[in-house]
Amino acid sequence: MPRKPKNRSPKFGSASAFIRAQQRTTPAKDVVAAAAKAGFKIVEQRVYNVRSADAAKRKTKPKAPPRTARSSSAVLRSDLTAADAALIHAAAEVGLVRARELLARLERALGSAA
Repeated sequence: MPRKPKNRSPKFGSASAFIRAQQRTTPAKDVVAAAAKAGFKIVEQRVYNVRSADAAKRKTKPKAPPRTARSSSAVLRSDLTAADAALIHAAAEVGLVRARELLARLERALGSAA
């Protein structure tokens, strides 16, 4: 006849949850004693580990919201001419790196003609 598996944890949750339910000001020895009465077998180091892990989670910085790409129309203002707007839209279509390469080529061509 197969043996029944032993239920090592009490009916009401995990040891870590029990430790978190205790006040942080309660000494680790007292938490271990209360856990023993509740049916948990833990050592003081486990109390310190659970508390330090929880403290580390609280100290993490919140993640920054994802950045959204601005369209070229967000760059446009009323003080720009139609030609300026067309240039900005063209640069947005080909990409900034490629637009700089093309403008540098144009500048060299115009510079040599002057």
